[in-house]
Amino acid sequence: MGLLSIEDCVSCQENPQMECKKGDKTKEGQQCFRCVQRTQECAELGLIGEEECDACASDPKKECIADKQTKEGKQCYQCVTKPETCADLGFITDEKCRQCSQDPASYCEPASKTKEGRQCFACKPKTSACADRNLLSSFECEYKCAKCVADQKAPNGDQCFKCNMPPPSKECLDNDYYQDCSQCKEGEICEEVGLILFYPDQDKSLFSCYSCTPKKKK
Repeated sequence: MGLLSIEDCVSCQENPQMECKKGDKTKEGQQCFRCVQRTQECAELGLIGEEECDACASDPKKECIADKQTKEGKQCYQCVTKPETCADLGFITDEKCRQCSQDPASYCEPASKTKEGRQCFACKPKTSACADRNLLSSFECEYKCAKCVADQKAPNGDQCFKCNMPPPSKECLDNDYYQDCSQCKEGEICEEVGLILFYPDQDKSLFSCYSCTPKKKK
């Protein structure tokens, strides 16, 4: 029959590349064995088999992802922690941020980042909570002031800001810039521009001027 007895299996398994597997039985019912090439298991690769993925997936924070294959072509997997999402942090993605910004009654601003470094955002309603205190909201700071400084918080918890920009300079208008952010509109960013003027006596002066730049779409 070309088979081995259980005693013969000892010498077979001395070779780490081989293993004994059950074969046919003799007429008398004695179990025989075959000495065959050892099948590589996923565990030898530091991975898990498909049959173990169910246990992995039972943890809502884990997932099975395909990795290497054994020499025989069996697919093996890793059980890994799922990437943190913006929803896990109570925030929204950049795609939903764009949807938020399309609503004239709300605005979107950067919030926390996930453990993997993905930027998340918060969708907030436009309110007059800061304006009632003669301060600016974070949204208004984009186009009404180039140097916002955190001030008190409104009763609804919104952080309010005061504008800390230097006095306007007439030289800005003479050089096609703005003296302040008053010309910027919602949907634009007020940016400071350093203007250097040189004079015949080799003296020079630096002025803080401003420009209105369209806000980049996320």
